[in-house]
Amino acid sequence: MYVPIDQALTAALASIGANATAPLNLERGRNSFELVATDSVAWHLKVTFELPLTVLPSIFLAAPAEGEGLAHVSYTGCICYSDHEGEGFDPTNVENVVAFAVARAVAVLEDSLRKKHAGDFQALLDEFEGYWHSIPDCYMVPLATAPVAENQLYAQVQQIHSKRARILALDQGIGIDAKTPRRKVHFLPIASAVMPPANGELLQNGWLQNLIDQAGPVAQHISKQHGSHIFLFAQARTEGESLFGVMFTTVRSGSHAKLTRVHPFGVQRAWRDYLLARTGVSQVKQCVAIIGCGALGSRVAEQLATSGIDELILIDFDYFSYDNIYRHILGRNSVGQRKVYALKHELEIKHPGLLVHTFTGTAEQWLCDPARRQVCQTIVLTTGQLALEREITQQAFAECWSQRLVSGWLEPLGLGGHVIASKAGVSGCLECLFTDVGCSRPDMRVAFLIPGQQVSRNLTGCGGRFVPYSALHATETALHVCKMVLAGTTGYRCWAGDPAAAIAEGLSVTRWHERCRNLPPNEPIAHRDCPCCSS
Repeated sequence: MYVPIDQALTAALASIGANATAPLNLERGRNSFELVATDSVAWHLKVTFELPLTVLPSIFLAAPAEGEGLAHVSYTGCICYSDHEGEGFDPTNVENVVAFAVARAVAVLEDSLRKKHAGDFQALLDEFEGYWHSIPDCYMVPLATAPVAENQLYAQVQQIHSKRARILALDQGIGIDAKTPRRKVHFLPIASAVMPPANGELLQNGWLQNLIDQAGPVAQHISKQHGSHIFLFAQARTEGESLFGVMFTTVRSGSHAKLTRVHPFGVQRAWRDYLLARTGVSQVKQCVAIIGCGALGSRVAEQLATSGIDELILIDFDYFSYDNIYRHILGRNSVGQRKVYALKHELEIKHPGLLVHTFTGTAEQWLCDPARRQVCQTIVLTTGQLALEREITQQAFAECWSQRLVSGWLEPLGLGGHVIASKAGVSGCLECLFTDVGCSRPDMRVAFLIPGQQVSRNLTGCGGRFVPYSALHATETALHVCKMVLAGTTGYRCWAGDPAAAIAEGLSVTRWHERCRNLPPNEPIAHRDCPCCSS
């Protein structure tokens, strides 16, 4: 039997000991109502949600000031009862979803109340930053480097009007916008924990002064000086520290100093170690040289940068052109520039703390000076010229280079891609993959196309010949190259794609491709007669 949603929700709430303070009248769009949920105490709550229900309801204390000293309750009274990860509830089951949310919120409040009565405020202190961000008019400011007492911080400040300024960024004095006025920032670690301000407690009404007193005599001295000040505080938490700041003005009248125009701001951490930690990886102290910065090489550089490699050397002599746009990570604004310069700019802008060097020349020119390669641990070869990469491999083994070589290349029309990592003194190298050991044919035994077939295309004449593959295919191959670089091992990997496009072009694939489509290769690739690595 159909039950109206208002009645169904009323019944669901009653089943968990909650009752709306007024009759429910739910409708499409935003809905809000208040209720009383009784457990150890009666919790007066406000529930808001949208219909259709695609996210869990927001639940607040109807009187936010009652959240003082309670963990997981923001300045505005919002109760954090879910991390909103993996929410797969049935959006049509509104009554049970809302009742579930209320029950979870009450459970959070009850647990926080027990800890408050026991004098345990660690959970509240651990989430100080999140609480601070919920204070009205608090805004986020990016901080480019982890703050330490020894390094002076500065703020880029924008004057909005005569009585209000806004901080745009914090750094050590080297920012993007050199025209923006800079002000000194006082970094003040707090020795003894300070509880966050209660809802409705104005920052200038005693709370800020108490915070400054806890920060020590330096903070007290500065705060008494007439003028505007920027304080960045650090408070210990179970893991790491909470960072929060205030910009305020001190007005002196005789011996009395009054703190006014108090504006809180939060810190958006923008330094490398923190950003990488959010991905689950750590910074990789390794320098990787990439020879060939085309569609494949540029994506290798990008993936290595996001994977934590801290230093890259880009080697390429070519300029970026319109022909490259739909296969390369660079875009139209880079046309006409050296690939390595444009790629360096793109990577360093996107990845704080990454160090990128460039060399505008050929592989041979860069490799002719042994000192250049001595600074790197791995050399990636993505030139698209296997003959050149074979020559480099032979030289590396003959001269016993200490660096690993990682070669990556693509097959046409989405057939797949290959990567092989080798190192002098270890069996298995690029040369092993060719069957011309002792004969004249330069055929590769892991090729996906039967040799002798024409695959390049020509849209504008001989000078415009190209091998057809997409950015997606380059990306897939780049991922395999990067995994090999990061693994620090040697060996061969490949991926085999759908042969439909190649077959439609009248091309024939090898049995090796058919096999790799079903089962990735795992046998050794070393050739016992390889003149490069077998000795």
